[in-house]
Amino acid sequence: MIKPDNSYHPPEKKFDHRTTNQDAYQYKGLVTTKNYKPVRPLHISKIPLESMTNYKLNYVAHPIPKRFVHTQEPFKSCEVPFDGLTTHNLSYKGLAGEPAKSAKPDYVRPDAGNFMGTTEFKEKFLAWPAAARFTRKPAVYTPPKEKMDLQTSAQIHYGDPHGRPATSCKPLGRVIEYTEPFSHCSTMKEDFQHWHAERPKPIVPRSELTMSSEPMDLMTSFQTHYVPHPLPSIKSFRPRLPVARPHVPFAETTTYGTSYTAKEVHICPASFKEPPGYVFDKVDEAGHRRFRPTTVMQSRRASNSKLADYRGHSSSQLNHRGLQDIRLKA
Repeated sequence: MIKPDNSYHPPEKKFDHRTTNQDAYQYKGLVTTKNYKPVRPLHISKIPLESMTNYKLNYVAHPIPKRFVHTQEPFKSCEVPFDGLTTHNLSYKGLAGEPAKSAKPDYVRPDAGNFMGTTEFKEKFLAWPAAARFTRKPAVYTPPKEKMDLQTSAQIHYGDPHGRPATSCKPLGRVIEYTEPFSHCSTMKEDFQHWHAERPKPIVPRSELTMSSEPMDLMTSFQTHYVPHPLPSIKSFRPRLPVARPHVPFAETTTYGTSYTAKEVHICPASFKEPPGYVFDKVDEAGHRRFRPTTVMQSRRASNSKLADYRGHSSSQLNHRGLQDIRLKA
């Protein structure tokens, strides 16, 4: 059996390095577009920019305190010479004294006669009668009369070669010679023959669109159908402002100043020590004074009579001050 030629053979044609995207989508190139957006004129204000901010107006400069610099004190050596004595050396005196006595009590051996060696287990346990253990007498050793052979099997069968190399007792291997040529076909090659396989072509769906060869104009419907119209002139029906008349004096009177009517000022009866029209009744548990009103007619007359003087004096002052404030505001 002849071995098929499965080695790789590179194609002789030149590889174009093109992809499906490059073949299907052709390069159209740049398209010049026209801008239809109206030009917006640059509006430059003639009023200068006011650069003053609230921070600049309200900023108060505080003086920066001087930074504290720590100065290190110079080292001063001690004038008293070092004696090298410690508290132990000064206070210790090597005086011979009595040896320390042990406070451990002496050992007293307990009396064995008074010790009760019986326990609850010994009192309740009853020993069962057991037979004596059977022991076999060992046989008497009799030494052999013959002399012991101390040689081993290796010493008996091993011969000293006296420095010669040992001869191998292993039989020589039989070399089988084959006159037939070598069969390089194995069972795998005989049972599994090489199949002729080709790479399947990809199934590409057919495009339903026909690509135009002309470049795209990139014009929208708005740009195509847009018709510029002139701006319509709208007539203003707003009434014109009257011309300023500086020779005519300014009228200081206002509608509020002419139609203002001063109203009565009602005073709370609680502001009086003894409110008019009320009679002291009692002091409640919280410490508040309780007043009860007199008859309706008397209370009205008393309150009107006592408040009349105060109202007349205060109302005249209030009316005079109110009119002055109104004139200033107007």
